[in-house]
Amino acid sequence: MNFNPHRHGIELHLHLDGGFRPATLFSLAQKKSIRLCASNVRDFEKSLTVQQPNSLADFLSKFDVINPPVQGDAEAISQLTLDFLEDCVNRGGLCYVELRFSPQLLAGPCLTPEETVKTVLNAVEIGKKKFDIQAQSILCMMRHKPEWSSEVVQLAKSYQPLGVCAVDVAGDDKPCDGKNTAKEIKIAFEEAFKCGIHRVAHAGENGVAAAVTEALEEMHAERIGHGYHILDDPVVYKTVREKNVHFEVCQSTKRYKNCCVLSSDLFD
Repeated sequence: MNFNPHRHGIELHLHLDGGFRPATLFSLAQKKSIRLCASNVRDFEKSLTVQQPNSLADFLSKFDVINPPVQGDAEAISQLTLDFLEDCVNRGGLCYVELRFSPQLLAGPCLTPEETVKTVLNAVEIGKKKFDIQAQSILCMMRHKPEWSSEVVQLAKSYQPLGVCAVDVAGDDKPCDGKNTAKEIKIAFEEAFKCGIHRVAHAGENGVAAAVTEALEEMHAERIGHGYHILDDPVVYKTVREKNVHFEVCQSTKRYKNCCVLSSDLFD
């Protein structure tokens, strides 16, 4: 990869649909007569913004508003992906980004999950050239929809040569006790491991530290999304330190998701 020498930002954990422009979403909702809780763009954007610490569930509930105007609309997905990459450059100063999304959550009656992947990847290729940024995509399984997992890994296998760099499992991991991640998800991760597809896992974000151990040992995860609750278990914490496990963390989202209590000096 050739990186723009004038930008040095690298972002490995960005959810594509979490980065859609509110103004575009608002316009799409109006055109499609989708009712929103706001009558103008400003209030709509405010409604999507978490104002104070609440919960991961509250954070994730925003996607119930974000996704409907976009689902099954290839043109909208393509434009929003281009806008996303433009914002990565102009607002984030990035030279490289890994964007992640669930193919099924963006699909619809007129657009299959595979067509969704094609749409995003095509837009990414256009955006890379247009905005001089390097980018790859991560396909997400969802904890609350384990039945989608096999299709996700098959899509990753098919489109790995075209810009898919990894699979992930996202969603609220609060029910995860370190042993009970759905069998379908574990099987899909095993298949990804056997096929040489990189693996990322949201774990220990809202659930217990043992969820991180499960992701590393049973799902072959190479990076952990969030993982804040490793601080609750000295043994797990020591293990991940010794193994030099890569954690994708964000100080501000940790605060607003209210996932765990950390000493304030960690944020100084």
